[in-house]
Amino acid sequence: WRNPARARSELCPGPCLARLHIGTRKIPGVYDEDINDRGLELINQARDLDENDSEVYRILSALNTNMGKHAQADRFVERAIALNPNDPKILCQKCELLIWKDRPGEGLQWLQAAKRRDPIMEEPWWRFSGRAYFELKNADLAQEALDLIRHMLLIDRACLVASFAYLGRSAKAKSGAANITQLAREFDVVKFLKSQPYLSQESRDHLAEGLGKTGM
Repeated sequence: WRNPARARSELCPGPCLARLHIGTRKIPGVYDEDINDRGLELINQARDLDENDSEVYRILSALNTNMGKHAQADRFVERAIALNPNDPKILCQKCELLIWKDRPGEGLQWLQAAKRRDPIMEEPWWRFSGRAYFELKNADLAQEALDLIRHMLLIDRACLVASFAYLGRSAKAKSGAANITQLAREFDVVKFLKSQPYLSQESRDHLAEGLGKTGM
């Protein structure tokens, strides 16, 4: 089942190091854009070695998504899909991009396609379905999914807190907000929201309003 092209590119540490930089950016309180630049440098080294590695294009899409470069991210994820249409990670990347582009309904369709290829998928399913439902303003289904995530990103926590707030579950919302500020002691709502690659201001405002209900 292994992709020979991918096996060749794994001789280069670029993909692994680029994934590390993507993860670092999502640590609570980390907003340094130099992380994205370094990630791009590493993954482009990997692409120079093999231009037909679907994982390279998936990571390129993720990095460009982080930077709010939606058109470039879309181009890279489409290339990844063309190279490996059955990789659930790639389909999840397409889903995430569509969520940021304010098209959560379409994102859910790609997520369901990923689930069909990986029926035991848990974390990505909960993460992206929860975020999609939050964008669809279905706070009930959003909190139900997000609350199951074991390794939460800061955006997951923020959407969960906002979901609780919209549902009127103030104790849960305030507890979650306190947890965020404990994890990221210099957390600033305005700065955080600006760092998120929303295409739509309406989506950013929806999260801001939910967080504001907690007093953050």
